[in-house]
Amino acid sequence: LIVIELDPDSCSASNELVRKKLGTHSAHDNCDGDIEGFPMLTLPDLSYAELPEFFKKDTTYLISWVFTDKKNNKKICHQSLEVRDTTPPDLTGVCPAENVKNVAAKVVCAVTYDDLQLPNLKVDDPCDGLLLPIVTGWIKQKDESVIVYRNEDLKTANYPIGTHHFSWVFTDKAGLKDSCEMDVVVTDSLDLILTNC
Repeated sequence: LIVIELDPDSCSASNELVRKKLGTHSAHDNCDGDIEGFPMLTLPDLSYAELPEFFKKDTTYLISWVFTDKKNNKKICHQSLEVRDTTPPDLTGVCPAENVKNVAAKVVCAVTYDDLQLPNLKVDDPCDGLLLPIVTGWIKQKDESVIVYRNEDLKTANYPIGTHHFSWVFTDKAGLKDSCEMDVVVTDSLDLILTNC
């Protein structure tokens, strides 16, 4: 197996780079001497094609080395080539500038999802296009226990006074990840109610 790890912001491997990584292979023929192999791309129907101009990332290719003597006798051997994306999503300028946010509880001892006004984060990946995160919230309850909510379920939760942690995890098609983190502190801003005064 030959592995090509792509440079950051590169979405494919060039024919020139692939040929360089594959190297050369030769066979020996009793009549014709050394015969240099010719690399071909094996297609899904097991036919052969010339190597393409570019090789897509996150793909494994079957390369067939074809050895042909002067009498047109052929021998073929195979080699696997994998083109890998090694760069996680770039979150430059995506994550909130402040990683702690304060929200005041003014009516009851908790706030709603809408009260949090969490940022709507997304990434435009140069290779994979628009990436939407999995948003997870670790919501601390009054009894100090923690309930975990994800994505749409966050909208149905209540957020008691205290500190709640949120993460936005972005995953590209290669399974590479990066994340933004934020703590939201719900503060007690309720007016005191005087009784028996």
